[in-house]
Amino acid sequence: MNDNIEFEGPRHLFATNLLNDLMVILANAAKQGIDPLDEEGLPIYDFEYWSRECAKALNVRKFGS
Repeated sequence: MNDNIEFEGPRHLFATNLLNDLMVILANAAKQGIDPLDEEGLPIYDFEYWSRECAKALNVRKFGS
């Protein structure tokens, strides 16, 4: 976790934690297959894609990716 809180402000930790939680929730939603599919059978919201984007923003590597 980032220890530069005095330089980045108190909201930085909140945002980092939020992105981390979203990454996990979106990955779990993708694994459970609850994303509706379009006419071509592709996920409409693509939860796994957004989970990976959260991981990129956090600069973390997701397990299993």
